[in-house]
Amino acid sequence: MASFVGVAIGKLFALNENAHSMPQVGGALACAITTAIMTITNTVHPPAGATALLAVTQSYDVGWYLILIMLLGCVLMQAVALVINNIQRRFPIYWWTPQ
Repeated sequence: MASFVGVAIGKLFALNENAHSMPQVGGALACAITTAIMTITNTVHPPAGATALLAVTQSYDVGWYLILIMLLGCVLMQAVALVINNIQRRFPIYWWTPQ
C-alpha cells in the first residue's frame, strides 16, 4: 500500500519539470497520505512511511516495479517465517479463527 502511494505521488510530481528540485515536498506528501491511510485502516506500521518516502525521493527511476519488488519481499519473508516457525512447533494452528 505504501509503495503504491509513494510511486503514485512520485509519478504525479514527475509531471512537473521542477519536481526534482524539491523532492522533500513529494516525500512529505507521500508519507502523510500513507500514514493517513494506515490510520484509517488501523494498520499502522511506521516503516511503511519510509517506503513511501523512498519511493518519491530515491527510487523514482524504479517506478511501478517497486510494488512488485515490495510484494516479492513480503512473500519471501512470510515463507521463511513459516518455515522457521514450523521446524519446532506447528504455527499457525488456528489462523482462521479469532482465538
